[in-house]
Amino acid sequence: MVVIVIDYFKELFTIYSIKSCDHVLSGIQPCILKSMNDELSVVFKEEELLEAVKTKTVVNRFRKVLDVHIDEAQGVLVLGRQTTDDILISYELLHTFKKRKHGSHGSFALKLYMSKAYDRVE
Repeated sequence: MVVIVIDYFKELFTIYSIKSCDHVLSGIQPCILKSMNDELSVVFKEEELLEAVKTKTVVNRFRKVLDVHIDEAQGVLVLGRQTTDDILISYELLHTFKKRKHGSHGSFALKLYMSKAYDRVE
């Protein structure tokens, strides 16, 4: 029994290389086609990089002006505000709605399914 315990703890933090994981991967169906992978693996063109840098530069130059003119309700656009802040606020609102049982004023929540162009790859 002592030998088993000693062997267990000796091998507990030992690294072994995996010889073959084909048996694990054989059960997973591929969801990305070769044509999709080829399109995603294309090397960036210089023009694409320059366009991205120019766009980011323009936005950063207007950041000081935008921060003054954007309302706090548009939280995603306010510098230093996290998207998770909006998520926490929505959970708090729903919690408040669920706890309220009496009152003459009604409340409602509207859930919108929104996505941005960079949230998905097509």
